[in-house]
Amino acid sequence: MSDNLFVYGLLKSSFHSHIPELRVSALLYLGRGVASGRLYDVGRYPGAKFDSEESAEIFGEIYEVNDQMDVLAKLDDFEGVHEHNPEYRRVLVTITMPETGQALNCWAYEYCYETEGLQRIESGKYEDDGSLDLTKI
Repeated sequence: MSDNLFVYGLLKSSFHSHIPELRVSALLYLGRGVASGRLYDVGRYPGAKFDSEESAEIFGEIYEVNDQMDVLAKLDDFEGVHEHNPEYRRVLVTITMPETGQALNCWAYEYCYETEGLQRIESGKYEDDGSLDLTKI
């Protein structure tokens, strides 16, 4: 089991988190992380398809989870993991910290639906360009 979490979308520190109580008390920022896989624009947020054989990369942040049971339960609810036909599932992924080259096993949320027809985010980075209306999510 892992005590680490990899985030690549709206839970990153550059966004105003929808779950602010997790940011302050339960997550400790460890650094930047890179995963193998592809990132897609699925509408108002991104979706990742992790694949250790993929040469493309997904860029995000790594956090240590202090209260794992509570935090992961809240994040599972936020990501809709337990819904019928969920959009995301929580998976263990190997994430590399670019500054040190250290590989960590981290929990991450992977997009479950087909990606055909979705726009791929070629840079592997989901950024707030100022056009996002996060109040409608």
